[in-house]
Amino acid sequence: MNTPIVEAIGQILQDKSIDRDAFREIIEGVFHAMIKKKYGNAENFDVIFNIDKGDIEIFCEKEIVDDDDVADPVTQMPLSRALTIDGDLDIGDTYAELVDINEFEVMGTAREAGDRTKIAVRSHDKRIDPVGACVGMKGIRIQAVVRELGGEKIDIIHWSADPEIFVKRAMSPATPLLVVYDSEAQTATVVVPDDQIQFAIGKRGQNLRLASELTGIPIEPIKESEYLAPEPLQISDVTEIDEETKRRLIDAGFETAERRARRG
Repeated sequence: MNTPIVEAIGQILQDKSIDRDAFREIIEGVFHAMIKKKYGNAENFDVIFNIDKGDIEIFCEKEIVDDDDVADPVTQMPLSRALTIDGDLDIGDTYAELVDINEFEVMGTAREAGDRTKIAVRSHDKRIDPVGACVGMKGIRIQAVVRELGGEKIDIIHWSADPEIFVKRAMSPATPLLVVYDSEAQTATVVVPDDQIQFAIGKRGQNLRLASELTGIPIEPIKESEYLAPEPLQISDVTEIDEETKRRLIDAGFETAERRARRG
């Protein structure tokens, strides 16, 4: 099984000097966690991650039993099915079946080498939390990856088909209060608390760039105070002024009533 996350890992391995065996254990641990979540245990599963080929293979060891004696399809295989795989198999034998676990999918990555990576993931199985599978309890798995990457930050994002939800999640570590998506222009405006604007933009604009790259949507951040500020009344909208006076005021640079009041 070849996935985008494996391709992203390959790129990371090329950029840094990383203990390949340690990294392999981390990735295999991620898939073991997903298997345990789906099937209840992972004792009879083997996960093999080939870094060089970028392949992950998952095998489930099953005992061959009579068709009428199958009590657990996760650990047992009916004889009739086993014989279609290998005519020499018999009751009592074990067979390692290749498992295609497609419930977990990486939808995209955005990375600035050595600094920060954002990865969007989804699950086709409602029982599996794709972010939790990658991050691990109390962040153990992702912390292990970060250590191997020399401190490079990794944001695991739960992908969504809803652009407003996806953009909101992609803005991590900032937490937008509101996302307004323009479907015609295919752009988004995010409203963030004033004290989070620096996190939304990031160092040298990095967080904003990566969020835009990950979602494929140009994003414009705005402070909450600016979003809530009342819009100035346009001179053209003032009904008490005749059209000739409006034209003269606008020509003189007084586009808004507020600006005219300030200048007397």
